Amino acid sequence: MGNLNSVNVFRLISSSIFPRFAIHLPYIRIVQHMEEIIELIKTDPRYLKNIEYGEPRPGHPEGKVRLHIQDLEKNLELLKLKGLSANDYWKLMFVIHVHDTLKAEAVKDTPIPHPLNHASLAKQYASQFTEDTDLLNI
Repeated sequence: MGNLNSVNVFRLISSSIFPRFAIHLPYIRIVQHMEEIIELIKTDPRYLKNIEYGEPRPGHPEGKVRLHIQDLEKNLELLKLKGLSANDYWKLMFVIHVHDTLKAEAVKDTPIPHPLNHASLAKQYASQFTEDTDLLNI
């Protein structure tokens, strides 16, 4: 029967309950999981505090991280209308909600590998919610 990890168990159960749709159900499970992760992030006190950081400046006339996230979400919705897959949509939504969130805690003008660069802080923060190395390395 092979390795019975959670995905294989899910496939086994779903194929017996919904045989016509079994091939699609693990994909749906992943999307629902990412939606749940994003909702968890949106309620995190650290996230809620840090998205209020920022002033209008060149390249970011919206100022606060919260407003930047809103702009990116609007752009993501446009990509969805143009055929972006649900899987890619939720991965990009995850990145939108973690990438700039910790700018308030970052040391300005540090290189990305520096542990206090906003991208490094974002990766560390994101790793609390996912082990997906592709997402963590964006």
